[in-house]
Amino acid sequence: ILFLSLRDRSYLYYVGYLTAFGMAQMTLSGLTFQHLWPQHPDWGNNVLPVCVSIAGVLLSLFSRDFLSLKTHWRRADAVMQAVQWLYLAILPVLWLGHYAPAMRLGMTLTVVGPLLLLGITAGMLRRGHRQAFYFLAAFGGLMLGLTSLALAMFGMVKPNLWTIYGMQIGSVLEFLLLSLALAHRFKLAQEAHVQLQ
Repeated sequence: ILFLSLRDRSYLYYVGYLTAFGMAQMTLSGLTFQHLWPQHPDWGNNVLPVCVSIAGVLLSLFSRDFLSLKTHWRRADAVMQAVQWLYLAILPVLWLGHYAPAMRLGMTLTVVGPLLLLGITAGMLRRGHRQAFYFLAAFGGLMLGLTSLALAMFGMVKPNLWTIYGMQIGSVLEFLLLSLALAHRFKLAQEAHVQLQ
């Protein structure tokens, strides 16, 4: 609804990202197979890399748009665009019947993509971009949770309370803080509109 009234693509990317990310979390816990497609085990097995791919692409689009990377830092925009294409590469690998390589690529990007995004966001913050503060606060906890989950899945750290539930805790904080950031962005747009009149 906000997208239709504001015509801001960030909202559309954000809602799509939330949907795909939520589906990935539900798949990891077995809820999608149990409740959404119990009669389709093949799709149930492949939905995780599909959700990771879609969530990664939409997160890249959202971050590029929300931080105005194309305008404020073209090199960082190019990096996030490359990450976006790598997330898309998961799908043909999966469709060719290579589940394990698709998941390895997805989990690698789940570690590398957020770390790149953290660095880019910190750079935007140093450049004085105020929206980067909200973005960094929102994604900081989620990125730690995602990174710890991926490291546990690769066997690099032992499973613990944080690796098991860190992603869920981080995602709740991220959703709340990004909602505030989007509200702040809307407020700034309204103020700019009032100043123009």
